[in-house]
Amino acid sequence: MLAWFLESRSYCKKIVFQFTEAECLKIDVKEKKVYCQSNLENGEKEILVDYDYLVIFVGANVNTFNTPGVMENCHFLKEVEDAQKIRRTVIECFEKASLPTINDEEKEKILHFAVV
Repeated sequence: MLAWFLESRSYCKKIVFQFTEAECLKIDVKEKKVYCQSNLENGEKEILVDYDYLVIFVGANVNTFNTPGVMENCHFLKEVEDAQKIRRTVIECFEKASLPTINDEEKEKILHFAVV
């Protein structure tokens, strides 16, 4: 259970919410229940979640707009793991560029980043 605090000029209200990552199987709006299937636990365990307010997020796929070379040379930023991969790649580039055997032309190429 996570707690999130909202502040206002006149009051401070504590809002408690629960985050569950699972596949939604069915939503019962009248009973305010969500039937889910957890992919994180061993097996296909069904989870019943009661709610007061339901916020639904949908997934998305990256779009390369058919630009040549994007899939081979790009890091997408959709999930935390993607950000960690970008971080590792940038650090590796700086480490490689700092090697004494790398000339200025190679350093410039190694340290050339494009953010789109």
